[in-house]
Amino acid sequence: MILVTHAIVGGAIGRLIPSHPILAFFLGFLSHFAADAIPHWHYPLISFKHNPKNPMQADMTMNKWFLFDLFNIGIDCLAGLVLSVIFFHPSLSLNTALISIIAGAIGGVAPDALQFIYWKMPNKPLIALQKFHITLMHSKINIDSRHFLGITTQTLFAAAIIFGTQWLTR
Repeated sequence: MILVTHAIVGGAIGRLIPSHPILAFFLGFLSHFAADAIPHWHYPLISFKHNPKNPMQADMTMNKWFLFDLFNIGIDCLAGLVLSVIFFHPSLSLNTALISIIAGAIGGVAPDALQFIYWKMPNKPLIALQKFHITLMHSKINIDSRHFLGITTQTLFAAAIIFGTQWLTR
């Protein structure tokens, strides 16, 4: 799932519990795994190396394309944070609600950042987290080659989260 979607789900959680930013981060973190259980699309990363026989051996290689991929990932993450704030706290006034929304959004994308750290420095806690993330929670249905379907379903999922959250917080 792309980071925009994960951030929106986490930001929605922060909006629903505006006075609890630490809980928002934690629940946003957990929401990542629940969202990854839904069949979803990933945009291609040129430096990503996938091992279909052993997904625990995936990696991003530090080649000439790595910075390009890192830029795309950064834009994806930043867009998710910005959209979370726009949809869930448009006043931009600094208060606990805004902090909860940002904390939830960051929690929603954090497992993928930890995944990158695992690829570069595997250790026991990250190995366990990666096994949980990739082998237990991540959808086994791959729609990465179906760009239109993948983009459409994630857009509809994010829109449902946005509208549902706005409806619940009226």
